[in-house]
Amino acid sequence: MSMNVVAWLVYVLLAVGAFYWHGHPELLVFSGALGWLKALLWAVFVAFMLYTIHCSRKENLILTVRSMAGYFWGRQIMLDLYMGLILTLLIIGLHQGLWVMLVWTLPVLLYGNAIAWLYLLIHFESLVAMLGS
Repeated sequence: MSMNVVAWLVYVLLAVGAFYWHGHPELLVFSGALGWLKALLWAVFVAFMLYTIHCSRKENLILTVRSMAGYFWGRQIMLDLYMGLILTLLIIGLHQGLWVMLVWTLPVLLYGNAIAWLYLLIHFESLVAMLGS
């Protein structure tokens, strides 16, 4: 079994676990004042995941990152990505505390926005409430 397939199987297990432990009945409810925004975020996430799957079938991620690392802008893009992921982890910590943040840290750092967006979508309502207060 290729590493690509293993990586996707691990992602699916992480996503299923996230939905199992953090899922709720309002997860796919798009009503209310921000229902349109939640629906838009879900659509962006699905499109992002479809394109990510397409990319993973066309190119090797490790080889691509290795070639990007040879360029100043490639390193800057990777630094920018991980700074954003660290910001996401800080928001998770503010939202649910240190221990929950630590549980999400390795998956977020390994899978990037594919996992970070799961957290955002699963906790959309409570994050909006937290940011609104």
